[in-house]
Formats: sequence, structure tokens, C-alpha cells
Amino acid sequence: MSSYTRTDGNKPLSAAVLVDTGLTPGSLSKVQQTFPALAGAFSDFDEVAVYRFDKFVAKVLDFSRDSAVVETAMKTLREVQPDTDTYPTSSRGPFSTPGPVINGAPVIPPGQIGVIVTSPPKKTKVLNDAIFAAASDLAKRDRERRKIVLVITDGSTTGSDHSFDETVRRLLDTGIQVYAIGLEQTFFTRKFSILDDYAKTTGGDAYFANSVPNIEKFYARAAEQARNQYVLGYISNNEVPGTTPKFRDIQVRLARAGLETRHRKGYYQYP
Repeated sequence: MSSYTRTDGNKPLSAAVLVDTGLTPGSLSKVQQTFPALAGAFSDFDEVAVYRFDKFVAKVLDFSRDSAVVETAMKTLREVQPDTDTYPTSSRGPFSTPGPVINGAPVIPPGQIGVIVTSPPKKTKVLNDAIFAAASDLAKRDRERRKIVLVITDGSTTGSDHSFDETVRRLLDTGIQVYAIGLEQTFFTRKFSILDDYAKTTGGDAYFANSVPNIEKFYARAAEQARNQYVLGYISNNEVPGTTPKFRDIQVRLARAGLETRHRKGYYQYP
């Protein structure tokens, strides 16, 4: 390490808010009730963009400092209906098997041809793609702003074009922190949640809630925590051999007991 700097105080935020609209009906309804508190968590100096995601990613609002515009964008998300599509339990279409049922399961009579659905429908949830898209947009914002992704989701992810590692690299390269509010998570699954992985790797935080008051409380906590941070900087003496980037670990140690640090776990150094 050849030099070291420290700054503190609060900074205005560039916040990309990602709302998972593929939640269960009950969870989606709870989240929709919290949108006024979500809009109120940001100050007049912050700029906010709003996205929704499920099987796809859609930008509802580009970055704006107008609180009324942000509230209007969130109101449109209150009109989103939950996705309750499932395979029909009984169908008379050309690809169904309208034959006998044994112990509640359809069977194909001997000598006949039919199709029986033997597995539940697979749902697609492009969480990685949503975070990657938000990170790409945040990378273009003013460097003087603190950049965060605030994602409200159940943490499931299937069918994304971008992997977790690819998305994390994008976040680290652009200095973006992830703050996640996880829904429908048990105490056991929280420790292994991809939301916790995103938060810890980028220096953000993950909160888990199943009630409207707790969700609203965590909005305010995430915004306050993101805005008020110590910023440590240094210039490394390391060199990168070859032509591929190398991941460098960062460790922050405290001499005083009883304190906890949250910081990005490292960065990619390029040749």
C-alpha cells in the first residue's frame, strides 16, 4: 500500500430500486402496501430509478430526483397482479389425457397414447439480470454519488442470462452496493440466501421480513446506512501478471472490540 485516504459524512444516493413482481400473491400485496414508505426513504438530494422483474426486466422510471414522479412510478406497480399461472389440473385439449384417474393421478389406458404432466411448471425469475441491468445504468451516474441497488425479492433466481459471478464483477467494478429485503425466507435459508451473498460481497446489507411494518422499517435503515459511511481508499503496489484481471481480497480489522464492519470483500485489478 503506497497511500491511504479517509473521508466520512453522508452523500446523496443514486438508487436503483428493483421490485420482484413474481412474488406470491400474499407477499406481493404486502410489498405494494409499503410503496409510500419506500418512496419516503429517499431525500430530495437522492435520485431514484425503479425497475420491476419476474420473467423479464423492465425499467419503470429512469433516474429522477422528483419525489412526486418517483411516487407515481411506484403507484403503477401497485396495479401489477400476481402471476398465478399453473398447469391446469384437468384439461380436455388435444394434448391432454382425459382418461381414468387412480389415487388422484391420471393414467394412460393400455393401447392408448397420451401426455401426462409429471412435474410442476417451472417459473423463471431473472434476479441476476435485474441486478446486472441496474448496475449497468448506475455505472453511468455521477461518481460523486453513492450508488446502490435496493432489491425487494424472495431471492429465487432461474433463467438469468448473467451468472452471479458475472453480476458481482459488474457491481465491484463500478463500486455499487446491494441492499436486499428478502421475503418468504426461513431462518435457516437466510444464511444461504443469494441476497446475503450479494450484500456481503459488495459491502451492503440484507434484511429479511414478512410483515409490512418490518419491510417499511428496513427501507429507512437501508437508505440511512447507505448514505452514512466511512470511505477508505488506498493505492495498491500489486501488479497483475498476464492479461486477465485478478481478484484482490480486502480485509478491514478493528482494534476496538464489539464493533462490526460491513465492506466490499474485494475488487478486480486489471493489467
